Amino acid sequence: MRRGEWDRKRFEGTELRGKTIGRRGLGRIGAHVAQLARAFGMQVVGHDPYLPPELPAKCTSACSRIDQLLARLTSSPCTSR
Repeated sequence: MRRGEWDRKRFEGTELRGKTIGRRGLGRIGAHVAQLARAFGMQVVGHDPYLPPELPAKCTSACSRIDQLLARLTSSPCTSR
């Protein structure tokens, strides 16, 4: 910056809108992360074995079993490894 250069490519991020995030655990923190992700326009899929089935439905697009969640996320072309 001091040299009068601005490398815009160095500071570009990734668009979150339209991406899918998987959450395992939808307690207080997981539900808050899901809420923030939805605010960015992300689709949220989640699993929490300790919550009744109707509670995760409030903060996720799909409530699924853990094997379904992992299969859905690993089949996505955008999955980071």
